[in-house]
Amino acid sequence: MNTSRQIEKEKKLRREIILLAKNDLHLSVDDLHSKMHSLGFGSSLRKLNLSMLVHLKNRLQGIMLNPNDTMDNQSQYICSLAISLGWSREQLYLFFAGKFNKSEFRYLSSNEKGALIHILKQMRAKHELT
Repeated sequence: MNTSRQIEKEKKLRREIILLAKNDLHLSVDDLHSKMHSLGFGSSLRKLNLSMLVHLKNRLQGIMLNPNDTMDNQSQYICSLAISLGWSREQLYLFFAGKFNKSEFRYLSSNEKGALIHILKQMRAKHELT
């Protein structure tokens, strides 16, 4: 359940993304949806949570992920699991942004990191079977 502050921030980000697409990138709304889909965000701004909207806006502006994101042992292990699945760091960030509504490792609790490790281990086991 989102707080009213999160809901307002999501609305503001959606407006900013549409204005960025129209004014700076010269994209129509349909072109924006196609671009979103090709970047792996789906084609609906309304279905994206706050973290995903932040990632989308940064991606459209050409801003890359924070390379200085703090990495404890769990975070490093999560990255190694993602690499074993053939994921980029950005794909990993988008995965946990969608799953836990957190934009960086430092915002994940140790329980959330443990759950993410469990999910990635299951995915790796399935990947190894195929």
